[in-house]
Amino acid sequence: MTKQVCWLTVLLLSFGCTQAAHALAGRHGKGDPKRPISASSWPAGVSVLANREDRIGGHWVNASDWFQYAGDVNAFNDFLIGYARVSGQRLLILENGPLGFTFTGSGKYHPGYDWQLSVVGWGLASAAVTLPVGGRIALKDLNVPVEVDVDAMGTETAEMKAFLAAHRAKQEKARAGRTPK
Repeated sequence: MTKQVCWLTVLLLSFGCTQAAHALAGRHGKGDPKRPISASSWPAGVSVLANREDRIGGHWVNASDWFQYAGDVNAFNDFLIGYARVSGQRLLILENGPLGFTFTGSGKYHPGYDWQLSVVGWGLASAAVTLPVGGRIALKDLNVPVEVDVDAMGTETAEMKAFLAAHRAKQEKARAGRTPK
């Protein structure tokens, strides 16, 4: 019996000595270059993108930020030029599927934005851009700089596979041109 009382006492004390940890979170409003936001942990160049006027909102949780943008293919291609200047690895994710999307009632899923910039991490932050496939920005109209890697998430369509192959070939050609002989 005393062994059971000891274990019960240890169990009750462990419940009483624990603390709950809560995440900090908040929202980002529309982009306003006159009232810029930034964080010292962001990779160099991210603050310029985060404060663009085409930012329609976003949110943050602890040391991670997500910014959503609305615009046409010209605005997105301009965004990608700026993104190619961000320090660290640069990744464009072609997202195809309902994960995180809102059902519009028209038979299609749409996230409510045209592209998203994610800045994730503590100290060694990285930045990635997500483009929902099937939105108003068509893959055929994209001009992705060779400094930006491209990958897919969700079901890869034939168009996505062709786009990925063409971009990787463009990157290989650019690398081959820079390699000393």
